Amino acid sequence: MSTLRQGLYGLALLAALGLLLWGQQQRIGAADGRAALGAEQARHSQQAAATAQANAARLQGLLADERQAQADLRHLHNQLRAGLVARNQQIEELKRENQELRRWADQPLPAAARRLRQRPALSGAAAYRDWLSGRGAVPAAGDPPHSNGDLLTDQDAIEAAWAECAAQVDTVYQQQQKAAHP
Repeated sequence: MSTLRQGLYGLALLAALGLLLWGQQQRIGAADGRAALGAEQARHSQQAAATAQANAARLQGLLADERQAQADLRHLHNQLRAGLVARNQQIEELKRENQELRRWADQPLPAAARRLRQRPALSGAAAYRDWLSGRGAVPAAGDPPHSNGDLLTDQDAIEAAWAECAAQVDTVYQQQQKAAHP
């Protein structure tokens, strides 16, 4: 072999070695890029998991508050019902014990009071709106009263329903305030 040929083989060998090193460097660079991208995705996933865990904890707290508010509302409802039952029992006892109260409670309602509790049969929202606009009577709860005692019992039931409704509105408002200002 001649020197020129050995030099060309050496040069070809060096070129092949250089090409191999350059290819390895490209593969290492691509692997480093993939590793960096994987690390960035892992960091992003950890942040998302931390945010999700914080949201879950906040929602669990809100759920616990909501359940407590519902329990409080049920307790208040039961107290109001018990109070209404006790008041009705007290009225019945008073009617049994007091002849004057019994006579008053058994009196028929005056015509004006009966008219206040009458309402026409309504069918649909438009009829209801027209009736309200036409100065119709206030709708009665249950059967129309026939005596003062019935009217007093209805008043007690309505007051208890208003108290229950007010308690529900208060609970909803408090929960909305808690949710708006955690």
